[in-house]
Amino acid sequence: MIEYFLVAYSLRNCHTENFMSFTQNYSVLKSKLDEVKKFLISVWVKDI
Repeated sequence: MIEYFLVAYSLRNCHTENFMSFTQNYSVLKSKLDEVKKFLISVWVKDI
């Protein structure tokens, strides 16, 4: 579900119709999302 959101968001932010910028946008967002997931998991584990 989140992947679909990332694709839509990346396309929206892609001002040129350049597929390279879309894929770069997507990979940046995906890596940020992975960082957020890791952070949330670490916080959640600390709370247990």
